Amino acid sequence: LQFEFAGPFSQGRAAVARSLAQQFEFIDDRGRLAFEGRFEAVGPFSGGYARIYEGGRWGYIDLAGKTVITPQFDDAHDFNGALALVSVGSNWGYINTQGDYVWRSDTAP
Repeated sequence: LQFEFAGPFSQGRAAVARSLAQQFEFIDDRGRLAFEGRFEAVGPFSGGYARIYEGGRWGYIDLAGKTVITPQFDDAHDFNGALALVSVGSNWGYINTQGDYVWRSDTAP
């Protein structure tokens, strides 16, 4: 497989694109596709999850490529431990690995 873009490896996976006009996929440390799935944009794996961008929203997949948090966020950051910073509109918050909010700015006192 040849790629025009290849990101750094993280947790045994690297984001790649065959051309910059194509969607991103992930390869394993042997250079093989890690799983089926192509995404408009991605982030690196962190804590077992990677950000994916589909249909104008960010969500998360696990190391097997399964969508574990449906794309629903306007902005999303990598997981740091068990939490990730996300936003919807002007409201920011932290979600856990199940996608549940543990803190949201629109509910802060």
